[in-house]
Amino acid sequence: MTTDVLQETTPPEKTDDRFQETLEAFREGLYRELEAQKERAQRTDIRVVLQEPLESRNDKYRASFQTDRASEQLVVGAGGQLIDEETNQEVDVRITQVEDRDVVLSSDVAFSKSSYRLSLSPWFLFQRLEDQLETLRKSATPEQVEIGLQAMGVTQARPLQGRSFPGLGLNESQIRAVELGLSHTASRIWGPPGTGKTTTLAVLVTQLVADGERVLLTSNTHAALDQVLHGLLKSEQLKPLVEDGKVLRLGRALPDHMHCQLRQVTRALHTQLRERWEHSEQRLEWIRERMDKLARPLKDLQIATGPSEQLSLFESPEPQGLPKDWLVEMFGARRGERWSRLAPSYQCELLERHTERLDRLRKAYSNRIADCREALSQRQQQTVSRASIILSTLANLTTSRWMEEESFDNVIVEEAGMAILPSFFVACCKATRRTIAVGDPRQLPSILTSRDPFVKHSLGRSIFELGETPKAMLNTQYRMHPEIGALVSHLAYEDQLISARAAEEFAEWTSRDPLEGGALAGFDLNGASVCQKLPGQGSRFNNESAEVCLRLARRAFDAGFTRIAIITPYRQQVRTLRKNMPDELREFVECDTVHRYQGKERPIVIVDVVDGEAMGPGNLIRDERGPAAQLLNVAFSRAQYKLFLVGELNYLCRQIPYSFVGRAITYLAKSKKLFRVKV
Repeated sequence: MTTDVLQETTPPEKTDDRFQETLEAFREGLYRELEAQKERAQRTDIRVVLQEPLESRNDKYRASFQTDRASEQLVVGAGGQLIDEETNQEVDVRITQVEDRDVVLSSDVAFSKSSYRLSLSPWFLFQRLEDQLETLRKSATPEQVEIGLQAMGVTQARPLQGRSFPGLGLNESQIRAVELGLSHTASRIWGPPGTGKTTTLAVLVTQLVADGERVLLTSNTHAALDQVLHGLLKSEQLKPLVEDGKVLRLGRALPDHMHCQLRQVTRALHTQLRERWEHSEQRLEWIRERMDKLARPLKDLQIATGPSEQLSLFESPEPQGLPKDWLVEMFGARRGERWSRLAPSYQCELLERHTERLDRLRKAYSNRIADCREALSQRQQQTVSRASIILSTLANLTTSRWMEEESFDNVIVEEAGMAILPSFFVACCKATRRTIAVGDPRQLPSILTSRDPFVKHSLGRSIFELGETPKAMLNTQYRMHPEIGALVSHLAYEDQLISARAAEEFAEWTSRDPLEGGALAGFDLNGASVCQKLPGQGSRFNNESAEVCLRLARRAFDAGFTRIAIITPYRQQVRTLRKNMPDELREFVECDTVHRYQGKERPIVIVDVVDGEAMGPGNLIRDERGPAAQLLNVAFSRAQYKLFLVGELNYLCRQIPYSFVGRAITYLAKSKKLFRVKV
């Protein structure tokens, strides 16, 4: 019996060494990244207004606050500083509850002000990630060791028993991807833009759940999870699970997905708690409104019946009491009638007593709501534990107390190429059967503060670059016009992408201005623009290229396009475009940097490259395969019907011919889609 236990809990020595080496590399990389963040990263500041002081617990003062905005930095357990902006004094606080924009903070000292600035450090998530790696170092199970190393490609994935599934509605590459995911303990699905990742994932997850398995879907971004959940909710097979509260969305959810949000599902499952909470919220709202209505009349009455602040040779006039109509409205006919006959000083005393009673009730209901939140969080753990499908961001997975002890048959990481490797690793260690990385290594990479090569190597590489894990590529794109699809395929995917839709299917839109009958063009400014920077600023802008982009947007809008994107690598150019945009276009034309468009699509995309001879090609457009190339690939592949490239194109092609943008310009020139434009 002792031997059996040892065999179950002691991993093979070689595998354990690799596991520990992997953890050590992550921990060192995180340490260096944390130091860089503390040196360079800005803190997140959120305005908070005191709602109610709450009952103190564990020798800590507690209070409920409302924030001016939602933020992923608002996480239970996170520490920060409350700053009194009048005195600049700081109070250390810890977040103990989060409910949309309502938070409960605890501190060693009482909260004396009505409003503060809450300052939170951006490195809290990395510190929590360090803690989770330390837990794995000390107590990882053999299953976690095995699945973690296979997910990273350090050891070989094992084959699992294959199974058939109805591939209706899927193309050949999507069927191969689902089959690969089902038949291996670790696999990777490479999904270039528009190739139906969401559809493929929905089929894969439905099949896993149909086999009685539990699934965790996680991603770097909320937007990716929103898309996946939207796809899952279309599945007829998953409807019973949704209705039974077994498909959960952790963190924020879109309005259409609120019935899957953890808090809402828990409330629905626990009717008595929900009713108690809702009743308390209604009473608290009524009390606050009533106290607001009483505040001004009470203050006026207190002034009128209080001691005179100046001596007078004449008698002061008798103070006026409260109007009878107002008293009847506030307190009912019987009591209002009686109070109206009382002297103002008695009215004032009664009103003060009533307000004090309301204040006690307000505090009592606030405490009751806080208790309901605490009870709900305990029951949320039950809701999480019974769920079959859970969707959570990697950040929420790192911080959520409900996920600490949870394990899953399957962990699927969407947009896996954007995840830093320790986050991906920790998520995969929650799997007991298989891990599946989904994403596109040719799109946005992970974002790090440190420039240390070791940090880039240990944290910032794409999981698709590591090991020999089985991989399937989705090769049929549905989003883009074939001309745009061919360009993107040539630049980023070695001409492997196939366009599923013929050009005729886009004819209604490509027949419109700008570029009637065409879907793809480059507009060369031919030396007529000036790329520049503001004094003391690093970001570039170009007034002339901005003007051309806005003219194209105006023509597109006049032709009936109402969802137009202007994408540029530089934040200062975004400001220039927004500043110069006519008011009538603001609702229909979006201007932003590339990161804002990951996972989105637009009928018309105008890419403003900004750079010119005055400053030379910038780092953001120089790459052939690096981060700059990935950014431009994202920008190009957002377009559905028309894609326009604007800038000093001939100049850039001469200067950086082998870069992503240089090859794009060459492609346009060879295709006779490169035009000179007058500024």
